[in-house]
Amino acid sequence: MEALPNLLLLVLAAGLAFLVLTRGRQQRQSLRDTQDALAPGMQVMTGSGLFARVVEVEPDAVVLETGPGQRSRWLRQAIVRVVPDETRDADVPDEPGDTGPAPPGAP
Repeated sequence: MEALPNLLLLVLAAGLAFLVLTRGRQQRQSLRDTQDALAPGMQVMTGSGLFARVVEVEPDAVVLETGPGQRSRWLRQAIVRVVPDETRDADVPDEPGDTGPAPPGAP
């Protein structure tokens, strides 16, 4: 009877460790699937927080465009998520002459 609390604690710890390992494996697989599905034209975010559009996909790297004519080469592993176009920040200008959304009350 005295060993029952210790046994329950051991079973609980093993169950928690299993859940954490399973969740980590699922997250790694999801990230790997995202990196494998990269294609030109996709809006992505890197692990450092850089938002860019994929221009070219190579076996181990991608070429990202952060602005008109501003391209850089990144490892595929640096890409952490694909950003849907409709969730892009409305304050970021799309065109060189565009200053973003008009302030409230402006014509």
